[in-house]
Amino acid sequence: MPDSEAQKRKDRARARVAARRNRARQEETSNGLKFMAAVAIIALLLASFFVGTVLRFCAGEAQDNVTSSTAQSSSSSPNSSSQNASNSKPALSTVGARAAEKLEQAILEKEAEEEDKVKISDILEENLVKQIEAQAKVNKDTAWIAAHLSEYAYDGWAVQYKILKLAAEEPAATTYIRERPELYPAEDQNLKSPHAVTGKKTGPHNIPQLYQWDPRWGYTVYSSTAFGMTGCCPTTLAMVYQGLTGKTDMTPYDMGVLAANDGYMSENEGTDAYFLINEAQGLGLNCYEIYLATESMMASLENGDVLIANVGPGDFTNDGHFIVITGLKDGKLIVNDPYSKQRSEKLWDPDEVMNQCKAVFAYSRA
Repeated sequence: MPDSEAQKRKDRARARVAARRNRARQEETSNGLKFMAAVAIIALLLASFFVGTVLRFCAGEAQDNVTSSTAQSSSSSPNSSSQNASNSKPALSTVGARAAEKLEQAILEKEAEEEDKVKISDILEENLVKQIEAQAKVNKDTAWIAAHLSEYAYDGWAVQYKILKLAAEEPAATTYIRERPELYPAEDQNLKSPHAVTGKKTGPHNIPQLYQWDPRWGYTVYSSTAFGMTGCCPTTLAMVYQGLTGKTDMTPYDMGVLAANDGYMSENEGTDAYFLINEAQGLGLNCYEIYLATESMMASLENGDVLIANVGPGDFTNDGHFIVITGLKDGKLIVNDPYSKQRSEKLWDPDEVMNQCKAVFAYSRA
């Protein structure tokens, strides 16, 4: 069991996640349930204002009547009438607030109930649902993931989708995903993780296969969510650095800290590609950007360089991603994809990869 201070740190971290989740929910206008909740709250506020106005009007009328009655009665009881009128005001003014609080609580409870009723088919495409259902039949961790979808909604629906998609496509990431509800967010990397992914080395420079969702660092926070979701750029540079220099002092997590400290990490946007160029020299590496053409890429690899490619939508990602091209084999590319062991185990056609590239950076040891 963790000591009390460690537990307090985890509780504080989870509180930060809850706060981010609440902010994200307010921005997710495309979600029908939350839109209806917002409409209900607005209606509640309007109703409360109306009720409060009516109650204040009635209270004013009552006060006027009491004052008039007091003026006509004997002078022996003014304090009694005044006290009764003043006591009535707080009770009347809190009626609307109490009703609003109860209705808001009911809305939140209903939202939680609806979230628990969400099915995996409500989140993933049919082909991904079939993949995760097939794995759930033979893997108890995948079965748990499929049965606890709300556990992955911490950072909003977009991250939840990405996590479950990873669960469907990457059996190697199953342990990381299963343990995420208990271990995310972590304040530091855990290099003693019992589930650490060691990875083989590829290409002529023995570039290690490292994954951003490795449990050693994948639960730390980077760019507003888990490093396992957003840490592709730092992970690629860690692979190149370790392979070319032979040093292991800079893990993917350490590269992420470097990117954040030097201003290349932005919230919700990942890492600026200039990080790869501007930090190279300080890491003992030479780096230059190559021309976006298959011939340039092949020439650079044949010259002994290791490449980091910034790719757009296609085989590797739905939006943006970074991969390492470690060398050639039988005219095909050897790729270390920090997000996918599956894609890292196949050879790739050079033209197919180049057609998805937005930028390519070549590295050698300085």
